[in-house]
Amino acid sequence: MLLNWFKYHLSVLETTAILQRLLVNIYLFIYLFYLLAIPVTFKQKLKNQQVEEGHNITLQCEISKAGVPVEWRLGGEQLENGEKYQIKQRDSTLELTIRDAVPEDSGIYTCVCREQKTKATVKVIGMVSWISLNLIFYQIHTIIWMKISLQDVEKQQDSHVNKDATDNSHCMLGHSFLSYKS
Repeated sequence: MLLNWFKYHLSVLETTAILQRLLVNIYLFIYLFYLLAIPVTFKQKLKNQQVEEGHNITLQCEISKAGVPVEWRLGGEQLENGEKYQIKQRDSTLELTIRDAVPEDSGIYTCVCREQKTKATVKVIGMVSWISLNLIFYQIHTIIWMKISLQDVEKQQDSHVNKDATDNSHCMLGHSFLSYKS
């Protein structure tokens, strides 16, 4: 009798385990059907942005289904989560943060979800640094100084030429005069 009781309960447990596995498979099938069969659309698209160099930029969009994988691209190149780019997905909200933007980060960013995509143009305006300004002022100062120095040299050369011409003409006149008297 005890043996029959164990056999009965063991068969019930086996049946329960089989039913649990079956239910897990059904839930998995329904979830995959939900992810794959129902098309995903963008409920909120990306917006163009313009920022100054050194600031962070956050591009944000929203898809119609949570948990669907997406790709972020700059031009044709896929972006990876890391130090420069931070990629987040919370439910159906998708975010790409570009850290410490520089003018080279400007371009067309795309969020791709299956056949759907949304694009935004990002423009990073470069800031002129004090070092750059000092270099520009130094170059301008140098050019002006060289031009003034060149003008001074030309004036000095002109005065020497005129002085030499005057001295030579006196000599020639004196020489002519002397030779005429002789």
